[in-house]
Amino acid sequence: MKKLIFILTILCLLIMVNCQKKNTNEPPANNIHPQVDIPWPSLADSPWPAPHGDMQCTGRSKFIGPREGVVAWTFTDERYANENSGVVLGSDNTIYFTAQKHPYTLYLYAMNPDGSIKWKNELEGQFASTPIIGVGDVIYVLTYYGPIYAFNADGSLRWKFGTSIYSSFTYSPAIGLDGTIYFADADGRFYAINVDGTLKWTNEEKVNPNETLPYSYSLAMSPDGAILYGAALDSTLNAFDAQTGTILWDYPTGSILWTSPMVDAAGNIYFLQHDSTAYNLCSLNAEAELRWENDQKLHYWTSFHIDKDGNIYVCSVDKRILSLDYEGKLRWSSSQLGSFWPSSIIGDNEGVIYFAHSDRYILALDKEGNQVFECVLPDLSGGLFFGALSSDGHLYLSGKYQFFCIK
Repeated sequence: MKKLIFILTILCLLIMVNCQKKNTNEPPANNIHPQVDIPWPSLADSPWPAPHGDMQCTGRSKFIGPREGVVAWTFTDERYANENSGVVLGSDNTIYFTAQKHPYTLYLYAMNPDGSIKWKNELEGQFASTPIIGVGDVIYVLTYYGPIYAFNADGSLRWKFGTSIYSSFTYSPAIGLDGTIYFADADGRFYAINVDGTLKWTNEEKVNPNETLPYSYSLAMSPDGAILYGAALDSTLNAFDAQTGTILWDYPTGSILWTSPMVDAAGNIYFLQHDSTAYNLCSLNAEAELRWENDQKLHYWTSFHIDKDGNIYVCSVDKRILSLDYEGKLRWSSSQLGSFWPSSIIGDNEGVIYFAHSDRYILALDKEGNQVFECVLPDLSGGLFFGALSSDGHLYLSGKYQFFCIK
């Protein structure tokens, strides 16, 4: 009898332990969907060659970002004002961005990692997009009411396309696997330019001179480089054949998109869809079939991010950072952040995310929503744009009136 009681006791303990394991708050293993960095040899071999880090607009770095939350240095220039540009990095860690010097003199800046100016080139146009860095450190930059430029790493002009004062280019450019440069103009024409600056194709199916595409936007590409994704003026997300410009499909978005689409390692696409009340995050597969739609009401102008485990980070209209799993289900929600500046969410190799929650604060959260640091910026920030993570643990961030390096 004692032996039987002992055996029953052991079995009860094993059942209790097993039930406890099943009732933990840890996410199930099938919620982890590892994301790999897509090789892209036509981009510069640098820590951050594109506005969102890569051609899939994931906002993900393969390096560890800052942990102290301290401003290492600031930069400004006489009558300096940045209206739109984020930051990209060359293979030698040169920092590139665009800014104006009042009134309306536009420059592409090349800056050393210590904050000193390497060179700056005057540009035509009213303001410019975030540059993108191609292989060989060729810098491509679009201007609004000016041309698209290609500069060598020493600042010399390689070529420019579209010299008319009436040209109104928008979006940050994308670079295909073969080096083709893609962009759009404000009327809705999409362009593909060869590496020598000659026209490859243009798509004019959805041109509308009475409306204007947003200028704080990037195009995204499929992992195999065959498809280009971008919003059109008829409130659709479009998939273009990268070689011909043919529209393969379009998907209704309810409104013109102000936030770039994002593509994961499996080729699924993420974008904001607008209904009668709010913007929600949607995910399609490569055939434009709906995977899921999340019902959280999101900020229409804050770019989102996917970490290496497939977790997605977005900003809600009630000023919270939300973390969604790969299936679009809510993982956690941060506390309300007060004033929120519509910039972007980017993340490092350990899952720490960085974003501006006002025009004076940078907040870092870990992948479970815990605060890593809050960095207070000087009074002259005046608004913040897309940032870049370096290979040595720095965050570079362009403010309206100053440029910041955070360690």
